[in-house]
Formats: sequence, structure tokens, C-alpha cells
Amino acid sequence: IPPEKRKATDIDDNAAAAIPNKRQKTLLCEVEKENAELKRENVYLLDSIRFRNHQLEDERESKKKLCLQLERYQLEDERRKKEREWPESHDVLTGMKEERDGVLSLFEEKKAINKADESNFLMKQHNKKEGWRLKKERERLKRKENGLDERENDLDERENGLDEREKELIEMKKIIQEQFAYIKQANTPKMQYIIQQKEEREENMIQRMGEMQQENNSLRDMLCEIQHLSGCCI
Repeated sequence: IPPEKRKATDIDDNAAAAIPNKRQKTLLCEVEKENAELKRENVYLLDSIRFRNHQLEDERESKKKLCLQLERYQLEDERRKKEREWPESHDVLTGMKEERDGVLSLFEEKKAINKADESNFLMKQHNKKEGWRLKKERERLKRKENGLDERENDLDERENGLDEREKELIEMKKIIQEQFAYIKQANTPKMQYIIQQKEEREENMIQRMGEMQQENNSLRDMLCEIQHLSGCCI
């Protein structure tokens, strides 16, 4: 169809079909970007969790060693108390004081380990919340992708409708081309002779119909006279 004879609705439909395709591509790009960002965040969180777990394992090992050493000191103190073997020499007292200071330092280290365990527990809680947040974000992206799939199906249906309309236009174009070819063929001398004979036959038919009409009128007049005469005779 030439552009000057094309309907405005055809142009509007084509433009309207192009706009959703562009919007769909933009939405798909946004979804891919969000997925990439979530993947990077997941990798970062997993690396930080692994590193923190290694740290906690090292802290547990050191905690076990300190606990064993503390138990050894406590057993030694209890044994000495039971046997009442407390020498009064200055060197021995100094050594005991150092041992007690070591025990106190062990208690401080144990307190620090407990604090680290508490921070580890808080870190696990934070990671759990972050995992829930990432899960909700994945569900949201999945719903968004499902919405895009529905829009894509609508666009496919609309494209199928446009294809059917295009087929109808092609059929109309073929019919117009056949009529145009018939019109071009009518310009030949043979076709002009056929058309002239057809017109002559039509004129003869019209003339004959006029004559028959006149005959009918004359017969109607005769019938009226006969009826009039028959009435007068009665």
C-alpha cells in the first residue's frame, strides 16, 4: 500500500508494537543488572563468611589450649593445697604469684574468646537476615521476570494479529492487481469491440423494454375501454 493511501491506524499500530519491544528490552537489561549485582553481593558475603569461619576455628583451637592449661593449673593448685606443700621461700612465692597472674590472664583470654563467640553469633544472625533479604529479592526478580514473560506473550499474540492483517492486505493487493490488469486489458481493440457489443445489446434491451411498456399501456387502455363499454351495455 502506498504511504499516501496507508491508514493512520496502520502506522499507529506499528509504532505501538515497536514501543513495548523497546520497553521489554530495557526491563530485561535492568533485571540482568540487578542479577549481576546480587551475584557479586553473594560472592562477597560467602567470602567474608568463609574468612570469619576460619578465624573462629583458630580462636576455638586457642580457647581449647587455654582451657586445658587453666585446668592443669587448677589441678596443680588443688593438689598443693591438699598436700599442704606451700614453701615459704621468696622464690617459690614469686613463682606462685606468676602462676596466679598467668591464671588471671587465662581468665581474661577466656573472656575475650566468649566475647568473640558472641560477636560470631551476631554475625551469624546478620548473615541469616541478609540471606532472607537476598531470598526476597530473588523472589521479587522472579515475579518481575514472570511479568515480562506475560508481556512477551501479549506481544507475540499482537504480532500474530499483525501477521494475519498483513496476509489480508496481501490478498487485497492481489485482488487490486488483478482488477488493474483487467482494466489495462480493456484498453485493447478486442476488449473495446466486446464492450461496444455489450453496450449495444444493453441499448437494444432497453429499447425493447420501452416498446413492451408501450404495448402494455395500449393493452391496458383497450381493457379499460372494454370494461367501460361492458358497463354501458348493462
